[in-house]
Amino acid sequence: MPEPAARAMSTADHLSRLSPRLIVPALVAAAALLGLAVTHDARLGLAAAGALVFGAFLVVDLPVAVGIWIVALYLAGAPGTHGAVTGTSVLLLAGWAGTLADRAPHARRAVARTRWALALVALMMLWSACSIVWAQDAGVARLGLQHWAIAVAALPVLVVACERPRDALVVAGAFVAGATLAVIAGVLTGSNAAPVDQQASFEAAAGRLQVGITDPNYLAADIVAALAITAGLLGVPAVRRFRPLLLLAVPVLLYGLVATQSRGGMVAAAVAAVVAFVLLREYRGRILGALAVVVVLLGLFLAAQPRAVDRLTQDDTSGTGRTDIWNVAVRVASDHTLLGVGTGNFVVVQPGYAQRVGFLERPGMIVDTPLVTHDVWLQALTENGAIGLALLIGAFGACVLASLLAAGRFARAGRPDLAHLARAVAVGQIGSLAASTFIANGNDRVFWVLLSLGPVLLAVELATGSAAARPNPSAASAVSPAAPAPSFPDPSR
Repeated sequence: MPEPAARAMSTADHLSRLSPRLIVPALVAAAALLGLAVTHDARLGLAAAGALVFGAFLVVDLPVAVGIWIVALYLAGAPGTHGAVTGTSVLLLAGWAGTLADRAPHARRAVARTRWALALVALMMLWSACSIVWAQDAGVARLGLQHWAIAVAALPVLVVACERPRDALVVAGAFVAGATLAVIAGVLTGSNAAPVDQQASFEAAAGRLQVGITDPNYLAADIVAALAITAGLLGVPAVRRFRPLLLLAVPVLLYGLVATQSRGGMVAAAVAAVVAFVLLREYRGRILGALAVVVVLLGLFLAAQPRAVDRLTQDDTSGTGRTDIWNVAVRVASDHTLLGVGTGNFVVVQPGYAQRVGFLERPGMIVDTPLVTHDVWLQALTENGAIGLALLIGAFGACVLASLLAAGRFARAGRPDLAHLARAVAVGQIGSLAASTFIANGNDRVFWVLLSLGPVLLAVELATGSAAARPNPSAASAVSPAAPAPSFPDPSR
């Protein structure tokens, strides 16, 4: 029996064998609880209904549940989504853990295939945990470590949850769908979304596109990655029926990129375009077309909102405060070069450096409401030292390298479409990393979903690679006509 046919029964297989005497009472109980919830509070009833639907996908199709969770991450904090991220995250983790036994064969192979990426990420997190020992405020360090752990957890969850190329396509499609819906939600809600902090409130007042608690600069970086992944998905025959939706998403995403007024997003788009010219040679014409559309949209947007011209063309000395924070961060890093000040502790030590860096354009952002460095590399250097920065670069680089390795393996396995998708994911990852020079997004969950796509594609290539390595069934039957034809998995799955 071929190895894929011998894999353990899925949770859905087990449930299909349950007696109706167990299923019917469970459904009745769920319906009764839902009815009580609706009677008590309509919003609670809606949340309960959503939880039941999400729970059903967890049982029947875990990758689809992962996709729903990714969309929820994008819409975090948007009106009507209160508690959606926390709820789906808890349910997803529970469902993932509950199906580990079913996925054990794939999990072992996937972990072995991506062990170097997982190991570097684990070392990065271990060093971050060690910094609690020398952190000035251990409580802040533990909280920062918790935020990082929640975001980084996306990597093992996605690598184990996605077993087939089809699963990777679902996750990639959800990434694009989430970015598109975030832009639409941002346009519909305007600046009414709850600001995450004073800086986010300032961004909304300036007329920049944002959704929920997502900073405009973060959203711009995600949009650049989503555009690259869209280009990759358009080349996959298996998603042919979704091509109209993907094509409709492109202008929405391009508008969203411009409407965020993010200089970091524009830099990310330029970097991604250059990398795409190298990796996606067959799409060079379309890349030039997309850049032309961005220029046109940017011109129209700036004509309609003259204030945005000042933002995109001004240097940071005009008062956004980023230069002040960078100057302080450089001084902190020079004093704590090897070990750093501890995870999350840059904001703790920052006020003490206000008198040591000279003139500050916006001293309030250093003393009264200290903020993060707005630079993921500088954040790592100040908080975890040169060792932490090296581990961070290694972890991020491993995820990008996984995308490129997956592209090569897919090409050799006879799947040029998936090879194209893997290269497009690498383009999106590199573009987003370029934007990270202007945002401290290392503990952002959407960012880690993007990074995880590389190891995911490398892991699911095992399905196509093993299929390509098996003998041709027609050749086997020609040698032994009486022998039954062997069963081969569909490589598109």
